[in-house]
Amino acid sequence: MFNDILKKTIQMINCGELRIVYKEVDYTFTGVTINKNEQTVIILNSKYSYEYNLNKLIHEITHIRQIKENISVKECEKQAEETENNPVAKKQLVNFINKYEHTF
Repeated sequence: MFNDILKKTIQMINCGELRIVYKEVDYTFTGVTINKNEQTVIILNSKYSYEYNLNKLIHEITHIRQIKENISVKECEKQAEETENNPVAKKQLVNFINKYEHTF
């Protein structure tokens, strides 16, 4: 499932539908996925470690399904938490970042 989500993420980045932003903000903010001007934006807190932001990015990428496919927030949050702790998903994300980090 996460591999399909990554493929959709790549498509969205390539066509400008998705942007991933790292901002230095208060530690109480960990990350969020929002829609702004018809673009999906994932905002991550740059004060957190690389490892933490990997997990958070997995979580937030999974939320793209909720936005695009109208999945309930409760179900999407459950899927995001399960995927966030999946070592295979983390490896897939690291490969994704290595290939596409120039687009962030």
